[in-house]
Amino acid sequence: MSRNEYLIHCQEDWISAVVDESHNPKVVVIMSHGLTGDKTGPQKILSNMASSLVSQAHIIRFDYRGSGDSSGDFSKTTFESMYKDLELVVGWSKEKYKNLPIVFIGFSIGGVVSILSAYQLKCCSLLVLLSCDLVDNPDFQIKSFPKSVRQGQFFLDRNFFTQRSKIAPRILIKELQCKKVLFFGSEDKKVALAAQELEKVDVECVMLPNSDHLFESYSIRLGLFELINKKIKELNLYDESSNTLLDCKK
Repeated sequence: MSRNEYLIHCQEDWISAVVDESHNPKVVVIMSHGLTGDKTGPQKILSNMASSLVSQAHIIRFDYRGSGDSSGDFSKTTFESMYKDLELVVGWSKEKYKNLPIVFIGFSIGGVVSILSAYQLKCCSLLVLLSCDLVDNPDFQIKSFPKSVRQGQFFLDRNFFTQRSKIAPRILIKELQCKKVLFFGSEDKKVALAAQELEKVDVECVMLPNSDHLFESYSIRLGLFELINKKIKELNLYDESSNTLLDCKK
């Protein structure tokens, strides 16, 4: 395994990415971090997950513009900008790794963006959601902007909330043909409630006991990584009629 850093250029901006490259890749995994997060994830959960999955996959972690080491202003973050960033990373991945199938892993808000991309780009073999409640068309009662988040550590403009209010991820995920699985902690009550509805749209929902939104227990995280590895191993990525590896068609 090797770990390399890249800058993916987007006009005058750039996206900072880290790739863990496998010696025996079955798929390419593209991870999307949560709001105000970065490509390492809370307490390095995404970085450690990448190390766990690299035995069978190339792992791409990146910072959305305005976050982490990427260029941009966080306050200008929108769902449109995040979707464009993920689309750019997918295109970069296809060019670099040719026809390897793609797995999306989205953490919290990153799961919403992963669903948008899976729906629009139609090249996702497995969608893994971590701690995502995926509310359809939320009605934000916000009177003034910019809106402070994380106790005033960050600010977001009106466009972020306006765009989110127009997104119905549960409707979109129902249309996806790929395998879909949600992992969540038993103490994450909001997501646990949402899981009951997501099961109705063909999402496999896996609750991890004695865990919360960030899967903070070391043993819980190891169990989570093992479960995701298993989901990747279970993928049927071959066209039996031609005995060839299925690839991204778009």
